Amino acid sequence: MIGVFAGIPETRRYSAYARQLHAKWQLPVNAIEERWSEDTEAMRHVGVTAFEHWDYLEAPYRTTAHGEPLYATNEDLTGEVSSEDRKLRIEISRRVQGLLERSDNTVVSYFPLSLGHHVDHQILFAIGLEMRASGKQVRFYEDYPYVELYEVNGHREWQPEVLPIVIGPKIRAASAYTSQLRGLGGSTAVLGKRLSDFGDSVGKGRAGERYWSIPTPAAKDLVDGESQAVHAFVRKNPPLRFRDFRKFLETFRWHDLDELLAAGEGYCLDVGCGGGRHRDLIQSRGYKWLGIDRSSAASVAQSDAVALPVSEQSVAAVVMWQVMEYAEQPEALIAEASRVLETGGAFCGSVSFLEPVHGRTYFNLSPLILEQLLRKHGFVDVEIKPGLNGFALMLWTWLRRCGIPFADRFALPLSFAGLGPVALTIFLASWLRVVVKRGDGHTMRWLTQTAPLEFAGHVMFAARKRA
Repeated sequence: MIGVFAGIPETRRYSAYARQLHAKWQLPVNAIEERWSEDTEAMRHVGVTAFEHWDYLEAPYRTTAHGEPLYATNEDLTGEVSSEDRKLRIEISRRVQGLLERSDNTVVSYFPLSLGHHVDHQILFAIGLEMRASGKQVRFYEDYPYVELYEVNGHREWQPEVLPIVIGPKIRAASAYTSQLRGLGGSTAVLGKRLSDFGDSVGKGRAGERYWSIPTPAAKDLVDGESQAVHAFVRKNPPLRFRDFRKFLETFRWHDLDELLAAGEGYCLDVGCGGGRHRDLIQSRGYKWLGIDRSSAASVAQSDAVALPVSEQSVAAVVMWQVMEYAEQPEALIAEASRVLETGGAFCGSVSFLEPVHGRTYFNLSPLILEQLLRKHGFVDVEIKPGLNGFALMLWTWLRRCGIPFADRFALPLSFAGLGPVALTIFLASWLRVVVKRGDGHTMRWLTQTAPLEFAGHVMFAARKRA
């Protein structure tokens, strides 16, 4: 067993993206050493005693010759392998080839299928194909949990082999990776059930693991770019479920920054901080809070949002909560956030969409133009989410201004009482048509995925500055 990308970076000055990953894993100090410990514990549970760590850095720690991170966002990490990693791939390939040449010809090597498209797995998958194209005995394993999102596509070049397993040790081994539990179900109990269910589906009722082989000629075609059957899977269509209606219900409540701001380390600019209501939340996520506002109510510095008093690439995160609608040039605020953020730094906040004019507001931004502006100014990993329903926000604004004490408190329940039953009836009809196989669930998808953004009063966003 070999952990290829297990090197320890020479510097402790990690990129903003790497620091966010460490915070997510709850490993702010000595993250690599801690994951080595998890490896050791996992191997113990499955009875593997011969394993080693090679000293190649994981993708989030690799840099250019000038010290800039090669992969600083999720889109980087699952996108194309950087051209600067070409030498790395060649070196790893030669090292693997050397191991195989010293081994018996009956030895079988296992490589990931790279279903999650992580650049490190892409490198290993490509090396595995090269080994198979040269006639070596190679099998490819299904990367978990990404394989849960895929189904077999029927390509005949790829042949499966299912082996029966005892699921208990596998569950205990997977549970040893405590830093990864958040992405594997959130608890050992949920992870155990997912692994059991998946093993039973692969083994057709009995726990099994599936590996894939490909004939040498087909592997050569893939290596030479003459075949499109990269692997034996296609992505599943997300299942339609009745419980998805809650996504519509979520638009009838107020939303806040806690749903967007990823944990991290470094300075976070809270632009337009007002009374500083987000200070405790930002600090609880691991950042040092810097409040900036035109007034001095709770701000550390008085400044206009289009000319922030910090140097380029000096902060790990920027928050702009309900600020852009007050700017005469909202695009300038996005450009300024890009200027001050480190590569991989987080930018999040919210902006009015269908909210009525309030105070000295100038612009309401649609989800479409918001995403375009973010990408134009160097942001990726863009996530646009609906805030409070536009109808509810309009009613709340009207009741707040009508002069009747406490009338605005009735805005959300009244708007829900008017729209909720109608939406539920339409959703239920669409769901029943899917159940009896008379419909494709178009209305369900529209109500839960499209309509919340089309009729949002506020639009929330989160993004990272790309490398």
